[in-house]
Amino acid sequence: MMKAVHDCTAFFLLSNDMLFIILKSELSELNIHILSPSSIIELRDFGLGGSYMLFSSFTSFKKQQELQVSDVFSQLKNIVTAILKREVPSNSSNSQLIFNTNLKIQQYFHAAQYHRKQIDLTTSLGVFHKEAYESTIKKYNQLKLLMDSFIILNIEEEREKINHRMRLVDDKIEKLYLELKNVKHILIPELEEKFWQAFKEDLMPILAELR
Repeated sequence: MMKAVHDCTAFFLLSNDMLFIILKSELSELNIHILSPSSIIELRDFGLGGSYMLFSSFTSFKKQQELQVSDVFSQLKNIVTAILKREVPSNSSNSQLIFNTNLKIQQYFHAAQYHRKQIDLTTSLGVFHKEAYESTIKKYNQLKLLMDSFIILNIEEEREKINHRMRLVDDKIEKLYLELKNVKHILIPELEEKFWQAFKEDLMPILAELR
């Protein structure tokens, strides 16, 4: 698409998550704007080589993106981040997410301790406390494992080691990764909670390998 903007000609190229805006003025100054959800990069005065550099950068970006998709470390990091943010909704920084997760882990721990002390198999209420304890301690263990995994998967230096350690379960990780990408298009609300419970049941043994 081409559009005149004042004394400039603007070319817009939209590909996947990247928007390229190329502005060519009458003074032969070339402005290239590359917009993505996470970054804005502005490149000026490229002259005749501007278009080449733009598409070279784009090709390099695509290759890097393809490598990351096939990388077990990246797939697992995406999975864990998505599940953790679902358990502890947060739009803030990683440090704040970890802080909020720790608070919820402590809540589970204290609730489990309370229910454990109230277990009495001779009363209905005591049986309730037994079931509540088992459910709460399971949530506690799962959330703690998610947080520990989130922390280690945000250490770039661990990438090669984790890729090596996870090579025997890389097919399971890829399957979960694809499920995570596609589920929002097919999952009906009535089955949502059951799906995520089943998803976590398959994920937890994999994350245990990171310890």
